[in-house]
Amino acid sequence: HEILLLDRPDLPTPTTLDGLREIDLGSWEGRAKAELRAEQPDVYAAWQCDPLAMVVDGRKPIVELWERARSAAWPTLRAVDTAAAEDDEGATLVVCHGSLGQALLCTALGLDATAWRRHPFPNCGMAEIDWPADAPRATRWRWRLPEEGCWQSGTAARALHLSRVGVRIEG
Repeated sequence: HEILLLDRPDLPTPTTLDGLREIDLGSWEGRAKAELRAEQPDVYAAWQCDPLAMVVDGRKPIVELWERARSAAWPTLRAVDTAAAEDDEGATLVVCHGSLGQALLCTALGLDATAWRRHPFPNCGMAEIDWPADAPRATRWRWRLPEEGCWQSGTAARALHLSRVGVRIEG
């Protein structure tokens, strides 16, 4: 983990959370796509077409990433955010890689790993998530970078996702 420390006494001290690790692709890390496609065509095809079923080094990286976002990262982040709100320090800024950003956004909205690639998180992207302290999930979100977007309802995101995966929504 690397933290860039700025000489800014007005900023809170940064905290590094182990749960905010990027996706772990094991032996695939740092290798060229063409090499992986040639050596492991079935696994590479799963990465492209059925990423939840993809197994690398005996593990399912997407499933692990989602579980880490849901059960390790969010409980800690919510505790930090609650403490910041009590101290009147404002919002919590989370800096992470794109895959984890996508997992954090989707799990905050109550979406499971089948939402992978539904809300791609761009490099250097920033999303603002509104998650009231008493709510089980975020109520709305919007892109802040690469350009500011409109608020989107968490309920609408879940409904759109469910309709795409074939769940009929009543009412």
